[in-house]
Amino acid sequence: MTLRTQLYVYLLVMQVFPLAVAIYFFRQGDLLWFFLMEVLIAATIVAGVAMTRKALRPVEFMQSIKATLQDRAFGSRMKSFGVRELDELVGLFNALLEELHREQLKLGEQKGFFDKLLQATPIGIVIFDFDNYISNMNPAAEEMLDLQFPQVKAGTLG
Repeated sequence: MTLRTQLYVYLLVMQVFPLAVAIYFFRQGDLLWFFLMEVLIAATIVAGVAMTRKALRPVEFMQSIKATLQDRAFGSRMKSFGVRELDELVGLFNALLEELHREQLKLGEQKGFFDKLLQATPIGIVIFDFDNYISNMNPAAEEMLDLQFPQVKAGTLG
């Protein structure tokens, strides 16, 4: 059961006692108290729903953070919630997203430059991963070793 459902069930249960009192007054024929209890029930339902929505804003914030990080959508920004404390967190999170986005762009540019440099250099270069498997090689290395990178990708030279 979600937190939202639990809160709404709690609000419903909290309305049982005032409803029982209202029924008691109705059966006693005291319509003034009956209507006052009905007004009280309606007011507490409205207030309870408003408070539940406000209480669930941090949960919505967490779900938005989770979705943004899972999608790796560092270029996106979160909207404010209208609650000072949450808006401060949203501002901080947006600043972190901006920094991650800049780093992502910077790394992409560096990788692009490195790939172009690797392809253009006349020196044969073979790049191995931490498990000693070939992760990349340039055309000069392919020519020197008389191999094609797709044939030896994730393989070894030995």
